[in-house]
Amino acid sequence: MSTTYVEGRYLAKVLDHGFGKSESKGTPFFFCQIKVLARLDADGQQQPCPQYERSYRQYLANDTGVNILRRGLRVLGVEVTDLRQLERGAPNAINLVGHQIEVVCELEPYDGKVVERWGIARAQERLDLDAVRALQDQFGHLLRDGNTPAKPANAPTISNDKDPPS
Repeated sequence: MSTTYVEGRYLAKVLDHGFGKSESKGTPFFFCQIKVLARLDADGQQQPCPQYERSYRQYLANDTGVNILRRGLRVLGVEVTDLRQLERGAPNAINLVGHQIEVVCELEPYDGKVVERWGIARAQERLDLDAVRALQDQFGHLLRDGNTPAKPANAPTISNDKDPPS
């Protein structure tokens, strides 16, 4: 089976959102059902592409999963203090349905085939030229000696108490 979309950023419309759990392990997740509207090129301009529904899931098995969800929601301008705010129909619920959001598609191997994995596109802060110069000052020597292998950090010597002294 081939994938419909290539890796990259897309504009999508939220059709539904809420919570579910995986069939295999019962792991809870937050989902956004989306309809892909356009592919975004390197300049952020919309390009035509197939317009199909896809699903974004963020598994909530541990603190890391919840923190990833919070960061993704912040990108969308949404701050939650209670997960119930993301459940449609709950008191004080936040409704994302109808919102246009930027998403990212990554292609990953899964069960012997390549599958699309969708997520909320996160902005990347670019370094200015002064910051890049500072990096060059710090690490430039590693690049100038391009064919010289990196020296490993000095590892502590561990004695083997089981060997007889020589």
